[in-house]
Amino acid sequence: MNEIQHRKAQIRAQYIEIVVKFLSVILGVWVGVYQFNKQQYALKETELTKSIWEDRIRVYKQVTLVVGDIASSASTSRRDSVQFTAGVTKFNQLFWGELSFLDDSAVTAEAMNYRIELADYNTSTADAESYARLTDAGDSLVLKCRRSSDLLLARLRSE
Repeated sequence: MNEIQHRKAQIRAQYIEIVVKFLSVILGVWVGVYQFNKQQYALKETELTKSIWEDRIRVYKQVTLVVGDIASSASTSRRDSVQFTAGVTKFNQLFWGELSFLDDSAVTAEAMNYRIELADYNTSTADAESYARLTDAGDSLVLKCRRSSDLLLARLRSE
């Protein structure tokens, strides 16, 4: 009887060993799939973030180019030039379009200030003082865009 009990104990031990091995394999596969999915999600999130940052940099570059075009074409004698009018139109498109979509409050505040100065300049006598205010506001906006772009580029390089 001792031998029968011993044999039953061995069979139970073998059965438990098989179940434990099976559960270990299942658990290992599950952990592997979970980690893979987690890495894929993190990779997609990183790619999306980088894409958003690259778009912001592109918009900031467009803003700085437009501000430069406006500053170079705005003067008392050339205020009604085609280049000035096109620059104002392009800035307004960026302001109400892509720039309003970005979430950088410092750039947004400077863009609002520039838009106000641009409207004042457009309706004023376009004297040297209003031109100076316009270019100062443009310089401030370009500087904010540059600072924000530098931060984004640093983040892109670190990832």
